[in-house]
Amino acid sequence: MNFEKEEKFALMLLIIVFFAVLASHLILSTADKSSFAKTYTNSSAEGELVVLTANVSEIYKTNTGGHLIIKTSGPDIFFRLGADYEDLFSDNFLSDKKIIKATGLVSVYNGNAEIIVSDLKDIEFLESEVC
Repeated sequence: MNFEKEEKFALMLLIIVFFAVLASHLILSTADKSSFAKTYTNSSAEGELVVLTANVSEIYKTNTGGHLIIKTSGPDIFFRLGADYEDLFSDNFLSDKKIIKATGLVSVYNGNAEIIVSDLKDIEFLESEVC
């Protein structure tokens, strides 16, 4: 099969674009999500990617759905499908790790802001008090 000059050029462009997209995907997938997030404030918009650092006051499972709610000195953290990790969170909470750093999306539930987290790697317990 012989290609014309224009077809060869188009094929080369497609190959270059493919590898550029692949390289971008690999670079961005290894980047930490929190490096793209803003620090949470009361004026953070719904749907915005934020990082929240706050004192933890309570950790409990939701009644349905297997989710975890983490009550903080700021907005609550809603950990989607996080009920499987309740023991891990409770162990950290019962030790001196009462501070949480969470990266997630701002949402409003019953008129109150909350941070929705869907991956365990987006939550970190810290040791000293901040608030």
